[in-house]
Formats: sequence, C-alpha cells, structure tokens
Amino acid sequence: MAKELTAIEWRSDPWIFQFGGLRPDNVLEYFSQSPFWDSSSNNAIIKMQTQFNDLKQASYNLTSMVGIEFAVTHQEPPSLFIITKFRRSSPTKTVPLSVYYIVD
Repeated sequence: MAKELTAIEWRSDPWIFQFGGLRPDNVLEYFSQSPFWDSSSNNAIIKMQTQFNDLKQASYNLTSMVGIEFAVTHQEPPSLFIITKFRRSSPTKTVPLSVYYIVD
C-alpha cells in the first residue's frame, strides 16, 4: 500500500544553510532528501552511478530511460520551485504522477 503523503510538510533548514540556499542547480538534490523522493527513480539511479567517478549527472539524458523521473518544471528562484514526478515510457512520452512545491 502506498504511503499517504498529501498532508506532509518537509523542510531541512540545515541542508539549506549548508549549501547556501536553494538554487536551480541544487534543488533536486535538496528534494532527494525528502520523504517524497523515489529512490528507484531514474534520477537516483544516475546519481548512484556517477557519485564516485568523473561522470556528471547532467551528462546523462533521462529521456533515453524508461521509468520514474523527477524534473523541475517551474522555478522562480529562490522562493519557488515546482517539481513534477513523471512516468516515462519512451523518449517522447511522459505521464505526470505528482507535483511538489518548494516554497520559501
């Protein structure tokens, strides 16, 4: 049974302080610390595959993978980021599953 997350608020002030605030280049990393993150997502797989080598996560193309992925779909830094969880079935077909808001 899926865990009910609609009534959960989550914030990590220590993380925000440590990394100097939320920015477009770190907001998905921040989000990955939350209970909303799916550790089996394509984003998480790429992160695990690149964390101990010189490859950069940004060099991987999520559109070539199938499965769950997260993307920043709207941003007004530093006070608003919208992250959408998608199910990708092909390079051109995604279905939105959930929408998450990071609001300061």
